[in-house]
Amino acid sequence: MAERVRGDTFDRARLVAVVMMVVASAAAFAGALMNWTTRGVLPPLPDTTFEGEPPQPTEPITGVEAGDGNIIIVAAILMLIGATLLGVRRRSAWAWLSFLGSVVAGGIAIAAWRGIDDINSGFSQRADVIGDIDPAAGLVVVAVAAFTGLVGSILGIVATPEVEA
Repeated sequence: MAERVRGDTFDRARLVAVVMMVVASAAAFAGALMNWTTRGVLPPLPDTTFEGEPPQPTEPITGVEAGDGNIIIVAAILMLIGATLLGVRRRSAWAWLSFLGSVVAGGIAIAAWRGIDDINSGFSQRADVIGDIDPAAGLVVVAVAAFTGLVGSILGIVATPEVEA
């Protein structure tokens, strides 16, 4: 006969939430270090002579090189701290901390994704983009990690009801 898992439904849901938040934190951290853009592709250049070298397309850029990756790393640390303390202390305030980290990471990922094609965006200006670039795997990983952390933190909030004194 199989042995039953200890704890009630809330404890098991909280454990799932903690695991989701820890995985999301690790993925967001890794995604910040991965490439956020592909190599730029220059449009066909007219037959003119250049003084010196013709413009070179932009190389792939990681999140940390673009500057936004540093904020993602801080958000990932917040998610990890929130997940760890939710598992240990069993207070919903720690899930809210992870929720905040997930919202920040998701907001930055979406803003960077939308700013890749816009030459006037802050992301494109910081990255000094030349040529046509597309989002790369690191940006996708950060966006998925933020969504996973968001779902996990909401589950942690719901699974941790306030105890009346």
